[in-house]
Amino acid sequence: MTSTLPEQIPDPNPHFVNQVTVLDTAMAAVRRARAEGHQATVVFGGGPGIGKTAVALMLAERARELYPDGRLFARLNGDLDDEGIEAAILGDFLQELGEGRADLPDRLDARRARFHSLTKDKRLMVLLDGVVRAGQVRMLVPGGAGSLVIVTEAQPLGTLAAHGPATFLDLAPLEDTAALALFERVLGETEVARNRTAIEEIIQLCDQLPLALTVVAALLRRFPQRPAERLLRDLRDERRRVRALSRGDDVSVAAAFNLAKSRLNDTALACYHAIGSQPSSGTWSAGALATALKLPEIDVEDGLRDLAEARLAEELTGERYLVRDLVRLHARDTDPAEPEERERRSERLLRHWFDGTVAADQLIAPARPWRARFLPAQRLVVRHADREAAWQWLHRERANLRAAVEYAYSVGEDVLVARWCVALWPFYESGKLLDELLATHQLGRAAATRLGDAALASLLATQAGFAHYLRREVDEAITAFDSAVDQARETGDRELEASAVEGLGLALHTAGRLSDARDQLSRNLELATAIENPRRIALARMHLAKALPPEAALPLLDQAGSHFDAHSETVNAAKTDTWRGIKHLEAGALDDAEHTLAHALAVMAQARRRFDEAVALEALGDVAASAGRPELAHERYSEALTIFEDLRFALNSDAVRGKLTAVGNPDE
Repeated sequence: MTSTLPEQIPDPNPHFVNQVTVLDTAMAAVRRARAEGHQATVVFGGGPGIGKTAVALMLAERARELYPDGRLFARLNGDLDDEGIEAAILGDFLQELGEGRADLPDRLDARRARFHSLTKDKRLMVLLDGVVRAGQVRMLVPGGAGSLVIVTEAQPLGTLAAHGPATFLDLAPLEDTAALALFERVLGETEVARNRTAIEEIIQLCDQLPLALTVVAALLRRFPQRPAERLLRDLRDERRRVRALSRGDDVSVAAAFNLAKSRLNDTALACYHAIGSQPSSGTWSAGALATALKLPEIDVEDGLRDLAEARLAEELTGERYLVRDLVRLHARDTDPAEPEERERRSERLLRHWFDGTVAADQLIAPARPWRARFLPAQRLVVRHADREAAWQWLHRERANLRAAVEYAYSVGEDVLVARWCVALWPFYESGKLLDELLATHQLGRAAATRLGDAALASLLATQAGFAHYLRREVDEAITAFDSAVDQARETGDRELEASAVEGLGLALHTAGRLSDARDQLSRNLELATAIENPRRIALARMHLAKALPPEAALPLLDQAGSHFDAHSETVNAAKTDTWRGIKHLEAGALDDAEHTLAHALAVMAQARRRFDEAVALEALGDVAASAGRPELAHERYSEALTIFEDLRFALNSDAVRGKLTAVGNPDE
């Protein structure tokens, strides 16, 4: 065990200005938390370039003396795809606290437990930069009550407040006086006074963002012979504004990139130019880039490593690389390829990501009928080893898939866009990635309409309707399902009509229109029976049971479950068990309800169906509450709430919070 205290947090920017009120508020919150004996958590929010990290570093400097046991730092990069980042960070933290690499646990929960144990009696400062989920903060906080956690948001973290006291501070652009002070620190008061009128306008043209202002100030300091009026003229021209920030030598963004680029070998240089290709979210794998360039993947892996060493890309976990926007734009601007070759490169990228999606869909939803109907058989250029590999690929490429759909729509690839939405549905639905589902399906439905394909339009409206239904946006769901029903009847397709009617019935059930819901769900079962598809019949029985009393629902659920068990559809069988448990609870059969729900929970947890896992946990909490076991009810509700919050299901979270209040806190 080393005795050296961890000291990972960087020094603050020497030109930092303003945010006096924000920092005073933050320090007051820190002192208040210490006085009250609980851990202090300060969260800085705001848009890109607003200076969240700079403020966080300044707070860390101000509070340094209050936390004598060390300062830990982690940059999470604001990346939703980086699945293993918490485990990696905990491993780094543990080593900083004296643990040997060989002694680190493999599992995330074990690392977290050891970190909590090591830090429970310490006064540590932890700065987490670029957090995307509240769960990341909860995973990385120290174990004791005497520490400070400073967070900068890459995504809103409002649900963090549900798990303990936290101070949320949103940053605003610099006020005029503070922006002038920044220039004075860099250029000197005399120079600013001489060019005050021009600098004041520059401040406005830069939207008062600290990052942009710092670049301008550096340019003015580096080239004192160039008057501020000259730079101001460039900034006034919107076509030249960004370019104006990239002129000069060492303070020029373009000059810095050009210098790094000049040291690349041929393969790395080809990779550099290709990272400016469309479509892309800014994260790259060697496989995608190799497809774009038509080069061996092993060569591209070497090229990407070279880019990372040149600081033109950042290596992430999972052999992926993050490319920042300015680098990406510079790579695109300096790409020597002809427009025709750039277009072919984009086509190859679209094919890579589309084929990968279709290949994944074949593995994760093999029984789904729509693939054979709407995705013509073809030789795929991307394959996955197994179902787990397919899931991992989809999660890693998630941001790129959305960017690819948007790009395909922008260039008029309507058939590709609509079919892509068909293939993406199982991934988005199972992961409850509903914002992305609705965004892509808005384009897909528009594309299907432009094609005049009522069948595709009906299916995509149904899929969008289910997204609204899951978000409990009942009116929007009913509207989408009504549209889907009309479009399906226009085609005369009973399968499409049945899917749309099923969704409409479920949405009506959620809206409390039970009679209408039973009518629609009964109609769905009639259509399924007429179609003579056993799987569709089983699904229709399961959904109709939701709207029926226990004595009528349970036989239907038994029939549905038998089909799913016989065909190894473990997730649908577990969904059926969840509703069996709910109906047993409604009938007062608490032992049967608990046993059935516990089985459903185990299956959903193993399948990583987190939303369904939370539904089962909430139902188990209901069983415990009905059995007069408030401690167990509180535990189950708390577990469900954590998942609903992480998935950002606000209405589900609110409902569970109400149940938590009703059973009370057994620790109080």
